[in-house]
Amino acid sequence: MVSLVSVGVLLALISIALLFKQQSHTDESQLHVVTTSTPITLIVEPIVGSVAQLDQLIPSGQEIHDFQATPRDVSLVEQADLVVANGAGLETSWLDPLLQRAGVQPAGTVVFSDELAKQGVSFITGSSNESGQTDGVLVNPHLWLDPTNVERFVPVLRDALIARDPAHTQAYQENAVAFLAELKQLDTNARESFSALHHHEFIAFHEAFNYFARTYSLSQVASIEATPGEAPTPGDIIRIRDAVDQYGIRGLFIEPEFSGALVTQLAADLGVSVEVLDPMETRAAGDTYQSIMQRNVETLVGVLSKE
Repeated sequence: MVSLVSVGVLLALISIALLFKQQSHTDESQLHVVTTSTPITLIVEPIVGSVAQLDQLIPSGQEIHDFQATPRDVSLVEQADLVVANGAGLETSWLDPLLQRAGVQPAGTVVFSDELAKQGVSFITGSSNESGQTDGVLVNPHLWLDPTNVERFVPVLRDALIARDPAHTQAYQENAVAFLAELKQLDTNARESFSALHHHEFIAFHEAFNYFARTYSLSQVASIEATPGEAPTPGDIIRIRDAVDQYGIRGLFIEPEFSGALVTQLAADLGVSVEVLDPMETRAAGDTYQSIMQRNVETLVGVLSKE
């Protein structure tokens, strides 16, 4: 004879199984969006909210150029309703073959740089091995660090999501409106903050902030690592020293994912501070596009306002 306890346990297990089945069905019914890297995720995330399932191919902090797709990545892309990439040659060496293996058609992708090019945004020439190649020309791929570029991209992304998931049109529209309002406020704050400064030149860790500088009338006059991952050469050190003297620069910038030991010593020798500018290639808990960029603005203003 079956005890009441056994029956209770059995019913509980059945309930749990049904719950998992319902959750699985819900997940499968959601639009599935795959992004290539952290910067693109930070742009897509506010628009999809909780409506769509969002997955990222490259783990936060991993080098984008050297990414090696696994069978899991192929499967992830195969199941995607939409793939969102940066472009500007940043992912070309591995993304195009991955899309082909997964059978993803061009209509299944949205590329940040392609959409900006359609709107007349000009690309900045790159000079390091981190630059992407577009039509045989080295291009600086850090388009996402200019909030006005993101503003241009949001309506395109919103429309791509709606086209694939019309049932959630209102959610995508409302999310896009909210995100655009925050981007506009970020842009306004940046313009007001930088316009009040007498110094506009800075030295970043690598060539990440050129688009940002172009939009806000700043000038990145040197990089600590001309080639990311390689220590500055004696010639690089001389150029940094000369730039510090010429422009009265009061701080050098490192990035969250890189050790600051060498820069700290260099800054001590030059009598300047060490600060952090975040190119969004890593992400701390709670970070959003807006919060990272606002920190960058405040950090730059803090250094550029020093006399």
